[in-house]
Amino acid sequence: PSVFVSQAEASFKAQIWGPHPLSGDLSTYGRKLVLLVTVWFLSLVIWGAAANNIADPRPCDGICTWQLICGLISWLYLSVLLIFNILIEYQKMSRYGFFSHLVEFICYLPLIFWWVCGIAAFSAARSTAEGVAIVFSWMCFFGTIALSFRAYHSYLEEDRPDEVPEEVQLQFDTEQRYG
Repeated sequence: PSVFVSQAEASFKAQIWGPHPLSGDLSTYGRKLVLLVTVWFLSLVIWGAAANNIADPRPCDGICTWQLICGLISWLYLSVLLIFNILIEYQKMSRYGFFSHLVEFICYLPLIFWWVCGIAAFSAARSTAEGVAIVFSWMCFFGTIALSFRAYHSYLEEDRPDEVPEEVQLQFDTEQRYG
């Protein structure tokens, strides 16, 4: 899969959710990679802010620890998925092996529920979480939803077989029979 839309992909089908295929904009796969790096960075900020709070002289409560755990596990999880995508881009791993677009889409679903738990803890009425944790956890939640949406659309565009129009199939069958 390529990051930019090629000429061959332009005739594949019209993109409903994105720009015109010949515009030079990022493909659905490219947008997914941008969202992956964005949510990866947001997770890094969340656990970095928690680590900074732990370094303060004031005691760290359960919310502070949960912030560290939430951000760190999300960051590590997304790091593995990012490494898989990089390996695929450098053709060291196949997209049609165990890490297909469908498997990648399924991998993002637990992360959505992970951030629901993080938001519930950080946004609670008596939470000691600072604004950075609250805002960035919401951004991680919505970013992960958008990421799973893009991964699903990458699956629809690249992993599913193309539908051949009936008239093209009839023309192909006629050429095969009569040369």
